[in-house]
Amino acid sequence: EDEDEDEDEDDEAYDDEDGARAAAAREEEDFSDGQDPMEESDDDMRGRDRADDRYDEFDSDAGESLDGDDDSPEPELEDMNRCRIPRRFLESKMEEPYLEEAVKGSFVKLLVGQHEGAPVYRMCKIAAVQEYHKTYRVMTNIPTNLGLLLKFGKSEKLEKIDKISNHRFTVDELNRWKRQMQDDRERMITPKECADRLQATKKAQQHKYTPAEIAEMVKKRQFAATQTGRRNIASAKFKIKNEIQAARDEVEDARDKEEQADGDYEKQEDAREHREKCEKFLRMKEREFEKILEHEQDRKKVVKKKDKFKAINDRNNLRNIANDTVTGAQNQKAELEGDPSADQTLNPYARLKSDSAALWKTG
Repeated sequence: EDEDEDEDEDDEAYDDEDGARAAAAREEEDFSDGQDPMEESDDDMRGRDRADDRYDEFDSDAGESLDGDDDSPEPELEDMNRCRIPRRFLESKMEEPYLEEAVKGSFVKLLVGQHEGAPVYRMCKIAAVQEYHKTYRVMTNIPTNLGLLLKFGKSEKLEKIDKISNHRFTVDELNRWKRQMQDDRERMITPKECADRLQATKKAQQHKYTPAEIAEMVKKRQFAATQTGRRNIASAKFKIKNEIQAARDEVEDARDKEEQADGDYEKQEDAREHREKCEKFLRMKEREFEKILEHEQDRKKVVKKKDKFKAINDRNNLRNIANDTVTGAQNQKAELEGDPSADQTLNPYARLKSDSAALWKTG
C-alpha cells in the first residue's frame, strides 16, 4: 500500500509538471507575438466597455429593481381584475369631471386585433385621459372626443374607449403583460397597490360638484342629446327662437347707442365693439337654429322610412294570417270529408304529380 501511494504521488507530481510546462509554453507563444498576457487586447477592452455600458444602463433605468424591489410580490389574476376598469364604467362616466382621477393607474382590457378568427386582447395601464383627435361614438351611441393614453410595458398609445372590453382578464393576458414588463425592465404593480387603486376609484366617485362643473356637464349632455336625437326638438326650437329674438333686440340697442355716441370717439368705439359682439352672438344662435331644423328633417326622414317598413311588415303579417286561416279551414274541411290526399296536398315537402315532357331524344 505504501508503494501504491508513492506511485500516485509521483503521477500527480508528473501531471502538475506537465501542466506547468504547457502553461509556460503558452506564455512563450504570447510573448513571441509581442503581447503581454497581463495586458488587455483592444477587442477585450471594447468588450469590457460594452459590458460596463450595459450594466450602467441597467443600473440607471431599473434602479428600483437593484434596490431590492424584486422581493415585492407579483400581482395575481384576482388582484389585476380588482383594479380593472370595464367599458361600461367609462361610458357612464365620460361627462364626469373626476373621470381621470377615478381611472388613472387602473388597468383595462384592450382589443388589439384578431388571430385565426379569435379576438386578441392586451392588459394595459391607464396613464391619462386625453382628448382624441376626432369625435366618435361609443357603444351607447353617445358622441365623445375622449381617449385613453394606455401603457403596455414602455409603449404608450392613445386609444378610443370603444376598444375597451367589459370582460375580465385571463391568465394568458396576465402572463403576457408580466413578460413585457420584465423585458422592458418596468416595475410591476403590487397586490396592495391593486387594492388601493380600487379604493381610489370608489373615493373619486364621491366628488362634490361645483356650479361651473354642473354647467359644463349640462352643456355636454345637451350637445350629446342633439347629436343622438334624444333632445325634444319642439322645446329646443322654442328656446332658441327666444334667444334669437333677444339677440336681435340687443343688436338694435347697440346700434342706437352707437348712433348716439356720434362725435365721442371713445364711446363710439365701445358701442361698436359691443354691437359686433351682439351680432356675433346672433349669428351663432342662428346657425344653431339651422342645425336644429336640419336635425328635425333628418328625424322625419328616419320616421318616414320606419313607417314605410312598418306598413310593409303589417301587410305581410296580415297576408300570412289570412293564408294560415284559409289553409287551416281547407285542411279541416278535407279531414271532415275524409279526403285521403288532403295531407299530401297541404304538405309542402310532398312529391307532386306532374306530366314530364321530353325535350330531345338521344341514341
